[in-house]
Amino acid sequence: MKKLYSITFALFIALSFSGCLFWGNTDTPLVYEDYQGTLKSLGGIKVSDNATHILQTEDGEILYVYSDTYNLNDDKYLGNVIEIYGAVTEASEKGKDVVNISKITVVEEQKDTAEAVVGETYSDQYLGFSWEVKSDWQVDKGVGDVAFILPVIGSDDDTLELDAVENDYFAVKLFENTDELPLDEWLANYDPSGAEIAVASSVGKDFLKSLKITSEMGDVEIYYVERSGGFVYEVSHYNFDIDNRTYFRNLFYDALATFQVIPFGDETVDTTSAEPASSSNSQTTSYDKIMGYIQNSFSPVAEYEFVNPDYVYVTYTDGEDEVRVLLQYSTDSGFDYDVLATFEPGTVTDWELVSGEDEASGLPKSFIQTSDEGGTSVVEIMDGYRYFESGPYEFTIQYPDSWYYSGGGGHYSFSDTAEGDELIGLDVLDYSVSSASGTSVTLENGKQAKKTSGGVYVDRDNSSCYYVNGSSEYSDVILNMAGSIVDSY
Repeated sequence: MKKLYSITFALFIALSFSGCLFWGNTDTPLVYEDYQGTLKSLGGIKVSDNATHILQTEDGEILYVYSDTYNLNDDKYLGNVIEIYGAVTEASEKGKDVVNISKITVVEEQKDTAEAVVGETYSDQYLGFSWEVKSDWQVDKGVGDVAFILPVIGSDDDTLELDAVENDYFAVKLFENTDELPLDEWLANYDPSGAEIAVASSVGKDFLKSLKITSEMGDVEIYYVERSGGFVYEVSHYNFDIDNRTYFRNLFYDALATFQVIPFGDETVDTTSAEPASSSNSQTTSYDKIMGYIQNSFSPVAEYEFVNPDYVYVTYTDGEDEVRVLLQYSTDSGFDYDVLATFEPGTVTDWELVSGEDEASGLPKSFIQTSDEGGTSVVEIMDGYRYFESGPYEFTIQYPDSWYYSGGGGHYSFSDTAEGDELIGLDVLDYSVSSASGTSVTLENGKQAKKTSGGVYVDRDNSSCYYVNGSSEYSDVILNMAGSIVDSY
């Protein structure tokens, strides 16, 4: 490392008698040095007990620094060329000096010519993951994998290549685990020698199950991360800059801590600013992404009902029982949620409140149902209505949110009180709508129907139809319900 000058031995002898170069223990003299370089933040990466920043010299070497006197995050220092003077107080675990800066002189301001490095969220639906990256990392997208190439310390080259051995890089690969083997068994088949040295670990804020392998030389570190549905990720760091391995490895750990699985899709790579989303615009957050987060905590999930701006009803299987919860979620810093209410299957309505408060009741919803094959269907719930699914007859319908239902044997009854008389009925009849009498109409759901004074016959198939009926005062509700029917068989 280039040093402007060092305290000479003669000066050390002269000053040591006056006590200026001793710190507490008279057997351990402090050594002061001058250095010049660009001041950069470590960004929370820990390389020693004290170091908070990096001083990068013009020949590319780095020095770890901190200061008890100056605010090193001040704009007049950070990112600029400075000359420092301070005591070398310790050595980092990589053998580099750590200096406590006692004097700073600004040599050159560079902020107007250098583009600021910022954090970003990298989201890739082809591979089904997202994590936090830096804006100066280059992305090299392959088929089934992606590499993130890090700048060489001391380099201003914006055209870094993956095969340039001086570049550290992170890689994410996706493998199919078609037999859905346990992770250790899968790894034993894929890399028998690696499986022998692998240690159990977890990855990301959702603590995804993983196995960690470190090469004998320590230059490669790999995490094999399990994803439900028969997939395994290989997330790795390849280190070439041995002198700065701790710095790059900590960058890898920082990214790894944010690793999350998201639903697969056909979208191209999307790199967006990591500026937090506020509650007011959380409705613009992708439903697919939110469902990916939720799936890690509630599994298997069958249904989601999103209520803008930040509520979602989640129906999932807990053991052998179906459970429904109301979540209020936030994307301000990653993904977080609170459980506001829990429900269980009801006797006079589809779900009965067990605990908490149903804050989203009555609000318009977007209903999303997942299939066993992984596909999704979206239904917009009408304002003031709720969603009901008939398992035996394989259809869905919307009915007034404050109403109750009961039924079986092909007949369902809807009323405005739990013990009240039927206001609207629904029957599954064993003849087609073409055999029914009435005025032909086309409903909102696109189904062919026949309207009568007492109700609406709705197309089902060639040998059956639905009949939604009630008194004339509920004619609008009857049409809304009939127009919301969707076959699910």
